[in-house]
Amino acid sequence: DSIIDKLLFLLDEINKLAEVPSSVNRISVANLVNAANESIKEDKGCRCELGKFRLMLFLQGCGLLGVRLLPGAHLRHMFFPVEGSGSWTHIKNYESGDYRIDDTKMDSIIKELQLELSAMAGRHVFMDEVEVCLCESRDRRLLS
Repeated sequence: DSIIDKLLFLLDEINKLAEVPSSVNRISVANLVNAANESIKEDKGCRCELGKFRLMLFLQGCGLLGVRLLPGAHLRHMFFPVEGSGSWTHIKNYESGDYRIDDTKMDSIIKELQLELSAMAGRHVFMDEVEVCLCESRDRRLLS
């Protein structure tokens, strides 16, 4: 399989999740992104280095451009902090000593932030908005 085949497979798997919109969550999408990342890394003929963050950017671009991903509100729920992103780093900065943020704690933090932002906004806040909030509010973030 070429890198293009692997990327198209990722998009098709996201579309399968979209058939049941409630199945689009951080864990389900992260599992697909992780699998795609591993598949690309294991391909000896592939000299590209995408990684999880770039794969998420790829998904965002496809979603925004309407390329291959099925349209729907589920697209706004599949963007969230991934390892290597500013939003991920923002949350991980609160680790100290024995306190570590694992997947379960990460989900709890993200969901709690989503609830708080929704209450402040007076409307449902989608996960893409949570991700942007975390990334752009990170300490020492340059916004020029």
